[in-house]
Amino acid sequence: MTALNGKPLDYKVRMDIVYPSQANKKVPLVFYIATRTTRYPNHIPTAYYPHFIGFTMRGYAYALIDHCWNPVCRHYWYFPRYSLDDWNGLKSYTAAIRYIRAHADSFSVNSHYIGGWGHSKGSYAITRLSDPDHVGQKEYSKFRDQSDGTPEPQPWPGYSSQITAGYQSMGNGTRRTRYVTKNYVPTVIACGENDHYNHWAVWPRLVAAYKKQDVNYLAFGMLGMGHELPYGFDEDRRVDRYSLVHEFFDQYLKVEEQLPPKVLVVTVSDNKRKDQINAPISIHFAPVMDIQSVTDRRGVKIIRVRDQKEIKGKWEILRNGTF
Repeated sequence: MTALNGKPLDYKVRMDIVYPSQANKKVPLVFYIATRTTRYPNHIPTAYYPHFIGFTMRGYAYALIDHCWNPVCRHYWYFPRYSLDDWNGLKSYTAAIRYIRAHADSFSVNSHYIGGWGHSKGSYAITRLSDPDHVGQKEYSKFRDQSDGTPEPQPWPGYSSQITAGYQSMGNGTRRTRYVTKNYVPTVIACGENDHYNHWAVWPRLVAAYKKQDVNYLAFGMLGMGHELPYGFDEDRRVDRYSLVHEFFDQYLKVEEQLPPKVLVVTVSDNKRKDQINAPISIHFAPVMDIQSVTDRRGVKIIRVRDQKEIKGKWEILRNGTF
C-alpha cells in the first residue's frame, strides 16, 4: 500500500520526550497519548493544552506518545477506521512504556513514577494501562483468522509497562467500564457537560463503575465545558481544575519528595440548604491516608462557626482510604 505521493505507508509509531538535560536527580514522567497524527499537542487553538508545559515546569519529564493509528490515516486523515486501538492498542502502549523504562537513565527519568493522560481517542490507552494486571490480557477485538495483536515478539522485554496514576476523559476507553478493576491505579476521570460526542449521557455510568469498585478516583463533571481538559474554576467544588489535577499527580508521582498529604476537595452534599448542620461533608485526600489519623477526632474536626463548638458525627471511609 502506498500514500498519495506513491511512497510506501509509514507504519511506525513514535514518541517525543522532553526531559531535563542537566538533571541533578531523576524525575517522574507524565505522558500524553497524541490525538493528532502530527503529535503536536497544540496543533490548533481549540486543542491548546498547557497542562503538559505545566508538568515540565513542576519538575517532570514529559512524553507525547503516538495514538495507535491505522497507518493509512497519516496520509488520508480521518475515515471510519482511523484507529487500530481495539486490535493492537494494548501491545502498542505497553511497548511505549517499556521503552521509557528501558531508556530511563538516558532521560533522567525515575522509572518508578510514570503517570499517563488520555483524552478523547487517547483515553483507551490509559483505561487499559491503569489495570496493573494488564500484562497478558487480550486486545479488545481481533481480526478474523488473525493473531491477537501484533504477532511479532514484543520489544524491550523484561521491563514493566505499569503506570502509577492516570487521567481519562471523554473517549472510547471511558465507555468501557469493564476494564475498571478493584486494584486500578489512582485515577482522574472527567467529562464536559457540552461534550459534542455525547459522553455526558454515559458519564453517570462511568462514575458508578468507579464507585462500585471503590477505587481511588477523582471525578470531574465539568458544567459548562465541552470536549476539553480540566481548566477554569469549578463552581460546584470551589476549586481550580487545572491546579487540582497537577496536585493530584504530584501526590502519587513525587513520593520521594515526601509531600504532606493534600486536601483536594471539601464538599457539602446539599449546598442549597441554609441549615447544613446535618448534611454530609465529603473530604477528598491525596494520597491514601492513615485512617485513624483522620477519624480519631484529632486529625479533622468540624467546627460550628457561631459558637466554635465541634459538630459530632460518624465517618465513612471510601475510595481506598482517600475519601
